[in-house]
Amino acid sequence: MSRSSSLHCWSPGNWWFFNPEVLGSSLELARHFALAQRRPCLIAETATSLSTCRLRGPAKVFIGAIKQAVPLATIPHAACQEALARLSPYFGNRYVDGTDTLSVGLGNCNAIYHVPPAVLNIKTVEDSAKLPQHTLVTPRIAEVINALDEERLSLAGSPWREDTQLLGVPRHGLRCHRRQPCGADRSRLRAPGLPQNPTR
Repeated sequence: MSRSSSLHCWSPGNWWFFNPEVLGSSLELARHFALAQRRPCLIAETATSLSTCRLRGPAKVFIGAIKQAVPLATIPHAACQEALARLSPYFGNRYVDGTDTLSVGLGNCNAIYHVPPAVLNIKTVEDSAKLPQHTLVTPRIAEVINALDEERLSLAGSPWREDTQLLGVPRHGLRCHRRQPCGADRSRLRAPGLPQNPTR
């Protein structure tokens, strides 16, 4: 991002929404504002997108499910309710307070789950076989995914227990994320059209 060209059009009344983010997206943007000596706009982020969807052709998207509760965090943290209020007219109450950017960032499992099957099946992907993501996960690829998830968990807590905290951030393993959006109220965890298929 060029500080001079990208930030000059942003004012404190605007806002930036990373949906989904990668760990540190909001902090990096806030850093660029500071380096440009600009007051930052409201910055919001989520660890996952609101919908489970797939591109099916030009201007054609299949939406498999709309998640009922997606944690959201903001910089500054005190602006979380403002961001939720801005999103509510368009998405209802599907975005929920995600505590803080560290919790939301460490909850992002997208790279852990999506990248290994694609990279380790590169020929299948290049041949445009259009296979569903989960069919690309062999037992060996699952080992890679689990090892990456253990590393993610070790940043926030013990790699041996999913419910521990380090840095004050509760974390849950990838298997939990496959069952439910962690950190959300259980009463709002319905995923219309998708079967519940816990792996643990």
